[in-house]
This record gives sequence, structure tokens and C-alpha cells, in this order.
Amino acid sequence: VPKLAKHQILEFIMSATHDEFLSPETRRQIKLFHEGRAIGRQEGRDEGREEGREEGREEGREEGREALLALARKWVPEHVDELLSVVDLAELRSRLIELSAGK
Repeated sequence: VPKLAKHQILEFIMSATHDEFLSPETRRQIKLFHEGRAIGRQEGRDEGREEGREEGREEGREEGREALLALARKWVPEHVDELLSVVDLAELRSRLIELSAGK
């Protein structure tokens, strides 16, 4: 509890930017604290967005691959083993189109 109280007291002090009893130095420190916190939050949001985008791209590639392989199982089942080794999604799509064109 004392550690929690310490953090709550510090938070209260740092949020008291309009207190007329604070010295100019303390006000400057409070301002810097808030600016630093805002920058940290923005950096965290930016990092989270980028991680989310990358996760989404990866999931999309996996789902696309699974969908193409499902089509391969239906249209060209004799070539599924061959297509499983293709990593690039565009190449997999091209090969599937090419193999199924004769059917």
C-alpha cells in the first residue's frame, strides 16, 4: 500500500499544474512530466498500431494461403503436394491458375 500511495501522491502533484503555490521550477518539471508522458503514450500507440498492422498482414497471408490450398485440393488435387512447398502467395496463386487452366 505505501508504494501505491506514493505513486498516487506523485500523480496528484504532477497533475496539479494550476496550483498557485508551486514554484516556477516545479511547474516546469510538471510540464516536462506531462509532455514526456504524452510522447510516451504516442510512441506506444504508434508501436501498437505497427505491430497490429504486421499481425494483420501475417494473418491475411496465412488465410490467403489456406484459401488457395483449399482451392487446389478441389481443382488440382494431384498437385497439392507440389503447391504446399510454394511460400510466396502471388506465386502460389499463379501456379494454381496455371495448373487449373487445362481443366
